[in-house]
Amino acid sequence: MQGRPLRLVAAMTVNGLVKFVTKQGLYTQEHCRLFVQDVLERLKADVSTDRYVAVYDDASCHSDLDVLLGEHNVGEFPLRSYATELNPLKCLWAETRDYAKEQLRIVHIRVNRGDPCSNPASNEDLLMYCVEESVITTPSLVHRNTVKNVCTT
Repeated sequence: MQGRPLRLVAAMTVNGLVKFVTKQGLYTQEHCRLFVQDVLERLKADVSTDRYVAVYDDASCHSDLDVLLGEHNVGEFPLRSYATELNPLKCLWAETRDYAKEQLRIVHIRVNRGDPCSNPASNEDLLMYCVEESVITTPSLVHRNTVKNVCTT
């Protein structure tokens, strides 16, 4: 299926995921700023520490993060281009993508068999259903120890 790109955005600490959302279509600087502000509010509620470092890639939506993070005394670790091996969220994206593809395949089989419970209104509805299911399930595949190891190396 072709269509608008699906963006997967997440924030994590050594204690696990803080926030995980999907956005279909364009993901702008404004979307990024609102996401980061929400994450910062959630982190304020965490009394275990007040020191954080943001790790982010060179996506255009991240271009003004330094200002926002500086206002909240959050350290920065911007990744260089094509440094996916340093990005702790890439393993999560790969798991999510693979799971969504498998769920989509299963649902397509059900639809082709004529299962009345699996009759989405459109292909877009079918795709979003599969992605939503993968987003719900995938974070449980990322164990706390994995996150801790990735974040501390």
